[in-house]
Amino acid sequence: MSLDNILRRIPSYASDVSKNLQTVLAPNFAGLSTTSVYFIALSACYALKHEQLLNGFRNEAKMYLDEPYFDTAKLATVMIAQNANFSSFTSQSPDENISKSSIELSLDTLENLEVDRTEFEMAALGLAILNRCTNCANFYATKLQKRGITNESILGVTKIVSVLKATAEVLEITTLRTYEFSARGENL
Repeated sequence: MSLDNILRRIPSYASDVSKNLQTVLAPNFAGLSTTSVYFIALSACYALKHEQLLNGFRNEAKMYLDEPYFDTAKLATVMIAQNANFSSFTSQSPDENISKSSIELSLDTLENLEVDRTEFEMAALGLAILNRCTNCANFYATKLQKRGITNESILGVTKIVSVLKATAEVLEITTLRTYEFSARGENL
């Protein structure tokens, strides 16, 4: 399956999702390089765990990303899921000792990334947003701003993962059993 096949599977009621998907994957979207856009999107597709979307997107991403990006996208997905889960609990704890705790789990693989650190952090931001981890998202947004990444690009990351989430939802809805709509008669 390809990205074109995914676009063709999006029904007319979700035509805005189709348009938005094409927009966020366009060259230089939100001032992001094509490599960054596809790395962020690939990471999001892994996190969304929607097989059709991932397979279609992975084929497209091979045109723009070298092999290390694929394993790094998987690494980012699992590391942010781990950190988001931990942060979600600790940040909501009324116990100050728990709420101020650091994760203190191994993050050694992050020291030897084979991709640009800023691109990794942009993907991590997108994954934090998908995982609804406000602390993680704020952490990465702040790091990116300190690296000189513009608010336009940070919002671009948000748009990419939001559109891919909507795309996964649409594709999932199309697999559900549907029933024909018929108007109620006067006697019903």
